[in-house]
Amino acid sequence: MEVLKKQIQARTQLGCAIVVYKDGELAAHVVGGICRPPGTASKWIPVNETSLFFVNSVTKGVCATAFMSLLDQPKFEDLYDQKVSSHWPEFGKQNKQDITIETALSHRAGLPHVGGNPLVAFLKLIIFMVYGGPMYTWSRMVREVERTPPSWPPGTFAAYHAVSFSWIMGGLIDSITESPNPASIYDFLHTNLCDPLSIPRNDVHCGMVNDDLVNRIAATEPTPLTKKLRRSKGAQDEPGASRNGSFSRWIQLNIIGPLEGSLVAGFIGLRSWRLQCLPGNNGCFTAAAIGKIFGALANGGEADGHRFVSENVVDSVRERIKGKPTELIKFDHPDGEYADSVARRSCGFFPWSSKDLHGEQYTDGLFSTEGMGGSFAYADRENKLSIVVCKNVYEPLSVLGGSISSDSCDLAKTVRNYYGIR
Repeated sequence: MEVLKKQIQARTQLGCAIVVYKDGELAAHVVGGICRPPGTASKWIPVNETSLFFVNSVTKGVCATAFMSLLDQPKFEDLYDQKVSSHWPEFGKQNKQDITIETALSHRAGLPHVGGNPLVAFLKLIIFMVYGGPMYTWSRMVREVERTPPSWPPGTFAAYHAVSFSWIMGGLIDSITESPNPASIYDFLHTNLCDPLSIPRNDVHCGMVNDDLVNRIAATEPTPLTKKLRRSKGAQDEPGASRNGSFSRWIQLNIIGPLEGSLVAGFIGLRSWRLQCLPGNNGCFTAAAIGKIFGALANGGEADGHRFVSENVVDSVRERIKGKPTELIKFDHPDGEYADSVARRSCGFFPWSSKDLHGEQYTDGLFSTEGMGGSFAYADRENKLSIVVCKNVYEPLSVLGGSISSDSCDLAKTVRNYYGIR
């Protein structure tokens, strides 16, 4: 793919993998650039088809897809309409007893900050991670979800449940499957996605990445060039003189953005982070695995001759997540710049659409998920097309404002153009 080659040559990408499925068959698997395992200063190696990427919130979409497979069981046909507390009674504390599974997975439950405000919640997570180990962290954070009251009446407003989604989804899976083991979603992905789709289990990790796989990981890296950030938002190179900003914009581009990139990349590289199980945040996958999963979604549940869910279920969920005017509600978009933003019923996928990423010919009911830093996956059921991009360069949210990076959008656009989709 020429556009990826140019991005790598310009050093706006380091390592990247792209997987495209059309009509249920693999159409392209392109890899390029370099990567290095976490904790290594100079051991650069070429990205290959077995490279594992931490894709951040793309994990949400993978878990939402696995969750969908439950609907093929007669007792779960109306699963999204069932109350969370009917499966997980402890969740019903603090006036949460009537929250439905759809509301909980669609970022409408009023629980974006479990255990307090964002800073307090994040500090609790860090403390549990460092001093308690993965299963201790899991049990403590699930308990935090249970005892946290909604920040607003559930179902009346939406705000992105960036981290709390992990334990909402995880607690649901533990309860619905009646698993005797905590963090059962790790095995749930293998049983409900990997095995039926014939995906190697070692290509799909909901965190909990063992040390023997470290050399396959393409560690997350800070953005290599500040000029890339300037170009991405149209700022001038000279400090203190921007057409659409000022000195504060220069600070954002040259100091805050790079600092954020270094801190986040360093955090994701920690062993204690990759050993956690965070179904909304620390998935570690090959692009091929995500590509096949979303390729199956785009084709009604089947890819390369393997099926994980019935076509009826895929189409019923697609109909459910369409942005029907009567079901859209006010949404607190991470970008902060969209005052009139509204959220669809997303059932674990992203609750808003992006024309930059999905194109002008955006089709409603897209199965889409984006990860902080620039990775993404989406399945277009109408055109039977899926596009997955996994990358190791972290794109700072402080510069991009929560939006997907322009490089990622260009890759998606190139694929769409090839198929005549605007």
